[in-house]
Amino acid sequence: MKKISYGLSFLMIAAFVSASIAQPKPATTPAPTERLAVFRSAIEKIDDAAKAIEVRGKVGRPLTFLTDENTKIVVGNKEASFADLKIGLYVVVEYKQEGTKFIAVTITEGAPASRRRPSAPSQR
Repeated sequence: MKKISYGLSFLMIAAFVSASIAQPKPATTPAPTERLAVFRSAIEKIDDAAKAIEVRGKVGRPLTFLTDENTKIVVGNKEASFADLKIGLYVVVEYKQEGTKFIAVTITEGAPASRRRPSAPSQR
């Protein structure tokens, strides 16, 4: 009787161990894509040494956006460099915040809201 109970115990342990090994590993979920914020304004200052631009928001507070080697800059529908940015150029900045710093991911020349093409009139 003891042999049978030891045998059954061994079989049950072996079944649990093999079942846990045979279960598929859960797929690792990719990191969520980073959500970027968007800011639109004209460039007021350019800091060539820091590779940064300063723009002013609606409330008048200046914001400084740093660039890095991954920042994509588009001026005149063409890929450009930091040197192509000029004071007064209206830009759309997509950025991420790292602590207290704003890092520009893309800087694209854009038209101010008042100069954008109006949307189609609504039909009633």
